[in-house]
Amino acid sequence: MFPLMDTFSSHRLRAKLVHALRRFAVAEGGATAIEYGLIAALTALAAVPAMGALGGKLSSTFGAVSSAIDSDSGKPPPSSPPDADSGGN
Repeated sequence: MFPLMDTFSSHRLRAKLVHALRRFAVAEGGATAIEYGLIAALTALAAVPAMGALGGKLSSTFGAVSSAIDSDSGKPPPSSPPDADSGGN
């Protein structure tokens, strides 16, 4: 319908696209995000074995506490000392 307008908008679109591609090529934000992602992944890889070792120790500690509670469950609770307010009565 208006060939001059179509040509103008086509050139404008092409200019915007070229400008966006140049900005993308120069931008370092994407590289920084990838670097942070790699750091997080390596940290997780190092943390998993450490958590596994810690989990094993925690499991044995909780097992020992559970056994101690089970063995003391038949005994009456310790008596509490008399209140200072009541004078020992």
